[in-house]
Amino acid sequence: MEAPAVIRTILLAFPEIGEKALPEKLEQIRARVAALRLPACPEVKISVSIGGTQRSGSLNAQLLHAEKALYRAKEKKNAVEVSE
Repeated sequence: MEAPAVIRTILLAFPEIGEKALPEKLEQIRARVAALRLPACPEVKISVSIGGTQRSGSLNAQLLHAEKALYRAKEKKNAVEVSE
């Protein structure tokens, strides 16, 4: 039996983060979420797929690049992808 999934999309902005620091920061977030445990449901595993971008341009363009990276991360499951 497959476990039910809860899916949320959250936007985080790191406007002053460096080019090399963004993937590292996103991986830290992913790893910390994956390490979370629910005492009432120890069999539940929490995972997160994260997409980010370093591209400049309009907010809409940046969101589009981040969304594409997110879908690449979702295909891998529990992963980080950054659009450069």
